[in-house]
Amino acid sequence: SADKIRLGYTLLYAVLDEALDYGYPQILQFNLLKDIVLEKGLPKDPKGIMALREKQRTLTLDVTGNVAWRRQGIFYKKNELFLDTVEKVSALLTPAGDMLAGEVSGRIVMKSQLSGMPECKLG
Repeated sequence: SADKIRLGYTLLYAVLDEALDYGYPQILQFNLLKDIVLEKGLPKDPKGIMALREKQRTLTLDVTGNVAWRRQGIFYKKNELFLDTVEKVSALLTPAGDMLAGEVSGRIVMKSQLSGMPECKLG
């Protein structure tokens, strides 16, 4: 109901903030969200704070290294990643050759042949 949403607004906002990034789904696994979003706030005792810090370290590994949609056992002879840039140029010209309007559009197409979950270093 509307009252429950108003009362739990902060918690709801925190869950949506972790689940979505710029409108794109990021973390949709309930168990990870439950561990990331703190419902009761930070602990007051030093032992609780240290336990929370240790839990956060393992959560970072879970979030960055555990991809649920990636099938197990994928293997390629070479780890390769292909990026193709496809560009399209459109122009409207007068009979004299003067340009009335022009547009350049493009897209990047990626083909991945990566075995497992390798680290990718770009640059």
